[in-house]
Amino acid sequence: MPESNRHLAAIMFTDIQGYTALMQEDEEQALKIRTEHRKIFNSTTQKYGGEILQYYGDGTLSIFDSAINAVKCGIEMQLEFPIPVRIGIHTGDIIHNKEEIIGDCVNIASHIESLAVVGSVFISGKVYDDIKNQKSINTKIMGSFMLKNVENPVDIYAVSNDGLVVPSRDQIKGKVKETIENQPADKSDFFRSYPNKYVIPAIFILILLSAVIFST
Repeated sequence: MPESNRHLAAIMFTDIQGYTALMQEDEEQALKIRTEHRKIFNSTTQKYGGEILQYYGDGTLSIFDSAINAVKCGIEMQLEFPIPVRIGIHTGDIIHNKEEIIGDCVNIASHIESLAVVGSVFISGKVYDDIKNQKSINTKIMGSFMLKNVENPVDIYAVSNDGLVVPSRDQIKGKVKETIENQPADKSDFFRSYPNKYVIPAIFILILLSAVIFST
């Protein structure tokens, strides 16, 4: 079994939106763009002390020892890419070995990237807590989101440095739960909330009181 290493990390996911369509339209141009992107990924990630764990067709998975460095890396990469990407960053405890990276925080980072729009860098509230005193990093709160397969809502911020895209809330789509808010309670909840041994006598008493009132 591969030797595992558990530690805290900042996890970054990136994605070139529309890459599949570009491959279908102009495969040679798509490969050229991907090659250029990977050069920038490699050099910038190395500059900020990160490690690229996985390349997949149109994106990357990277980890950093510092949330601040991860965000600075994301900003610089976004500004240098020939085609902007979506970037999502989260921090947490991971298990890392030569074959894989495991942890709930990895799933959350992936979902955050799915919420981002092209040209943006999205971070979680945990990352924001680590970078909020950095004068070189500006942010804007996007709100709280219920992410799929995540129990509690996650606060999402967009890095708002010059050159980055900051969307409106209604532009954000991704791996979120479909929730129903501000709906009236089901009247049947009353009967489910109280045992029958209390409900039935209460109804009987109301009937008796009604009979007494109308007989007088």
